[in-house]
Amino acid sequence: MKKNFLISIWVLAAVVIIGVVIFLIMKPVVKVPVISGSKTEDVFFVTVANKPELGNYLVAPNGMTLYYFTKDEPAKSNCYDTCAKTWPPFSVLKILKPGSAVADKFGVIKRDDGLKQVTYKGQPLYFWSKDKKVGDTTGQNFNKVWFVAQP
Repeated sequence: MKKNFLISIWVLAAVVIIGVVIFLIMKPVVKVPVISGSKTEDVFFVTVANKPELGNYLVAPNGMTLYYFTKDEPAKSNCYDTCAKTWPPFSVLKILKPGSAVADKFGVIKRDDGLKQVTYKGQPLYFWSKDKKVGDTTGQNFNKVWFVAQP
């Protein structure tokens, strides 16, 4: 009985330690303020998350992974209609760029459909509709043309 209790304590401790490690890995390390929504006073943050198999990657204010499309041109999206339904653009009204090196790599373009889309290093950023929860990166290397955006 005492042996089972000790095993249960060790298992519980291991679960807690694993949970803490996962939390620390997913903890944002860089924040870039972005104005989004219909009110320009709403400020959100693009953050950086990390997974051992991917390294650092960009995460939108809603916690979802951001991707880029290799068929886009610099500062021009080539993802519309069905593509944009599957890969919704990360769209904002305006982006605030504080003086950090990472923040200066963000911008906004006006898409052909009128949306303002956030770019990173000139690449338009997107969500993947099949990512269902924070931390999902299921769009990585999709059709060998979609990749997580990395700082």
